[in-house]
Amino acid sequence: MSRSNTTKKQHYVPQVYLKGFSGDQKHIWRYHLDPFDAGKLVPIESVCRRNYLYEIRDNTGGLERTNWIENVLAQFEGRYATYLRDLERKAFHEANFKTKCFLNSNEKLFWKLYVAVQIMRTPEVINTANAVVKDFFDKQLSKDEQYMVALSQCLPFFNQLKEEDKNVFSVFLKPLLGMSIAIGVDLEGTLYTSDNPVYCYVPPYEDFAQINEYEEVIMPLTTKLVLILLGGEKKKEYDKNRLFRLEADDLKGVKSSVAYTANVQLFSQNKLAKEDVALITQVRNDKEKDKNQIRG
Repeated sequence: MSRSNTTKKQHYVPQVYLKGFSGDQKHIWRYHLDPFDAGKLVPIESVCRRNYLYEIRDNTGGLERTNWIENVLAQFEGRYATYLRDLERKAFHEANFKTKCFLNSNEKLFWKLYVAVQIMRTPEVINTANAVVKDFFDKQLSKDEQYMVALSQCLPFFNQLKEEDKNVFSVFLKPLLGMSIAIGVDLEGTLYTSDNPVYCYVPPYEDFAQINEYEEVIMPLTTKLVLILLGGEKKKEYDKNRLFRLEADDLKGVKSSVAYTANVQLFSQNKLAKEDVALITQVRNDKEKDKNQIRG
């Protein structure tokens, strides 16, 4: 099929997600990092996209099964919009802060699945998978074939998903399933997000492919809501399946995590406050120090 029939600019952070950090559902404040700039109000449609990111090519270099993954992701994003509306309807009721079972089973499963998909759909993860495939099959597969294998490992949507499937996606998803879940609420609406919106912490001594649970996963959903997953020892410290108000320390922790895991851009509904700029600057400096220690 010709490229004219294929979505060229494919978003790896969905527009429906970024609208949760927009005042008018069309524009968002974008900040470039390292160095940290003054920010600019830009169309949501213009950020977090790559040309033909989810497309595969045949032996002649032509696009094959065009828009297949793009369409699957679009359906998933439609479900995201529904689940987010449901979450927003009940997240600000006083009585729900006291419940011991805030989300039902379907909601818990969806949000964990969404986290996994969001991580796996980023260019960084796909490119890392592609590099691994290249190391194994450099002589046997063409570059296009290598990319197809990497893409199908990260986003295995070309066939019906089965529980027994072995791929990068299922390996990453499995540790999420047993983690406890919480929804944090910032009534002031000061949360922001990034071009890599999921913070996932695994102790450095752990073998990522062998762990049973990640220690902590954080993903802001809107300016007022953040999804938090806890595993391992951290899971024992908090009530499971809860709704809670973000206190000052909680808020700082969430914002620090977002700033740390961002690749090159942050996004917010309004211009960042001075205290947020100071926090982000400190976190990015700490991240650079961590990188230098690893290099050393």
